[in-house]
Amino acid sequence: MENVRIVQQKHWHCVPACLESLFFDNDIGINKTQDEIAQDNPDVFRAGVLVDFLKLGNVFKRYGVEVDFITCGEKEYDFEKLKQIAANPNNKILLFWRCRTKHCVRFVGIRQNGDIEVMDPQVGKIVMYDTRKQAELDLGIVYFAKK
Repeated sequence: MENVRIVQQKHWHCVPACLESLFFDNDIGINKTQDEIAQDNPDVFRAGVLVDFLKLGNVFKRYGVEVDFITCGEKEYDFEKLKQIAANPNNKILLFWRCRTKHCVRFVGIRQNGDIEVMDPQVGKIVMYDTRKQAELDLGIVYFAKK
């Protein structure tokens, strides 16, 4: 498991909180809080809540970092696809829940037994999702590859 900055979300800021953690940990050169990320990107967030999923890659561009923004979220969750994406250390991964309440967590790693570790800003800690939990949440995969 890589070192991960734990960020407790404020209000409904799960995506900005995940981005704050990702920016801080990956030498991306962006030092912004979740509040600043939400305020600086009104075309992407309204009151900290993601309103335009397809513009998420613009957050990086706004801060001068070019990334490829790739979503695998339209299809059924694929653990093998997640493993392939995670194998490239240049890929920074967020997972979105598509069931019940919408939510975002930051992917941290995969354990040998197939459990995944995520930084969940709602609870402010690293949590494990076993295979049953992964299927239950109907996860969508989004990742960014720095150019």
